Amino acid sequence: MLFPVGIPYENAKTDTTRNRLGLGFSGDDLSIYYEELEEFPATHIVTENLRLRHDQSLSSSTIKILDKGTEVLIGECGDTITIDGNSARWAYVYTIDGFSGWCYSGYLKKLEDFL
Repeated sequence: MLFPVGIPYENAKTDTTRNRLGLGFSGDDLSIYYEELEEFPATHIVTENLRLRHDQSLSSSTIKILDKGTEVLIGECGDTITIDGNSARWAYVYTIDGFSGWCYSGYLKKLEDFL
C-alpha cells in the first residue's frame, strides 16, 4: 500500500527510513509516495515536554508540544544552540501522528537507552 507524505519535497529527500516509490501532485503540492511501514521507526524519546517548531529558532512559532515520552524519528540535525547552560543541536523530527518540525535535541534521548 502507498501513502503520500505531507512534507515538503526538499525535506523529504533526506528521509532514508522508507523506500521512495514515486512522486505525485495534489493540486499544486508535490507529494512523495513511500512504502507503508508496519511500525513507526522511532529513534529517540522526548525526556521533557518539548516545543516542535517551524524553524531552527526559539522565536519560531510552535507547531505543537511534544509530551514527555513521545517517540520521534530524527530526520536531520541543524545548528547548535545553548539552552539552560547545555549545548545541543536542533533536530528535524517526525512523529507517529504525522507532525514534523524542529526541536532542541538536548531533551531527546536515544530510544535504545530506554530499552
